[in-house]
Amino acid sequence: MRIIKNISDLRTLKKDEALEKEYLDLIKRYFNQLHKALGDGCIVEEFSLKNHGYIVVLEAEDNLSGELMGNVGLNPEGGIYVSWPEFVEEINLDSIVVYKINILYTNDFMMSFYIKKGINKKLEKWLDDKVDIDKYDGEIDINNDEEVPF
Repeated sequence: MRIIKNISDLRTLKKDEALEKEYLDLIKRYFNQLHKALGDGCIVEEFSLKNHGYIVVLEAEDNLSGELMGNVGLNPEGGIYVSWPEFVEEINLDSIVVYKINILYTNDFMMSFYIKKGINKKLEKWLDDKVDIDKYDGEIDINNDEEVPF
């Protein structure tokens, strides 16, 4: 699990080469959209998602129903599987497909969880059973950062 609250976290993600370039670019664009919408004019170096909701990149080895999920405010006894997403997107990049799962905690705090499609079949089954998924297959310009996607 990778938690992104600020630009430093993004730089660490890049330095660690934890994600494919197109996946990292998607996360960076979303962070920049949030900065633009929520940053109140502060420079990106000072902007934090601490009070708005983090970006969380879930990895193959993460236990999405266990204690680990308590670190991001979900029930540690059921994790993501006992939450109710506000909306879910399936984003088709050039070489991978990514889910973006948005969970609203309060009126002012929404967590955005990203996970590559195909690395957690239990999660995909749960998503199929519980939520409608908005699918984007190139018809949407994910490079356009003029609109915040919430």
